[in-house]
Amino acid sequence: QPKSVSNCASFMDLMLRAATMYLQSFKKFIEAVAAQCKAQDIKLVHVPVAQSKNMPRAFYKAFYDYALEFGDKAYQQITDGLRCSLVFDNFDDLYRCFALVAEMAKAEPSIKGSVLRCKDRYNPSAVPFGYRDLLLNINCPGAGDSIVCE
Repeated sequence: QPKSVSNCASFMDLMLRAATMYLQSFKKFIEAVAAQCKAQDIKLVHVPVAQSKNMPRAFYKAFYDYALEFGDKAYQQITDGLRCSLVFDNFDDLYRCFALVAEMAKAEPSIKGSVLRCKDRYNPSAVPFGYRDLLLNINCPGAGDSIVCE
């Protein structure tokens, strides 16, 4: 799927709304995911913590990674203004949790849509330094389509 973008009016709008208005609703969603993982015997390595992206890092990413291609709307490419990592010891738990997140996002009325994008980087032909992950983007609970979370 093509990359989804955050639909905020400005970089500051995106970062301030993510950090102040919607961090708690994203935390509640992540806590609900963790609770469902426990209920379904999906083993997390650690308790996940939702957090907002560091503003200087977000500015650097928008300016140096996206501005040349997207100009004044580069900030909209930031899809991890609110983010969380879930860590697993095995692929079975990882992919079961992926299905769970997709199901919960689709069922949550305050989330517009379900999983917006999935990048499964466990089986690529070339990844620097052997890094692997499964990246999911969803719209932030309560934010419509204005903030995309990772």
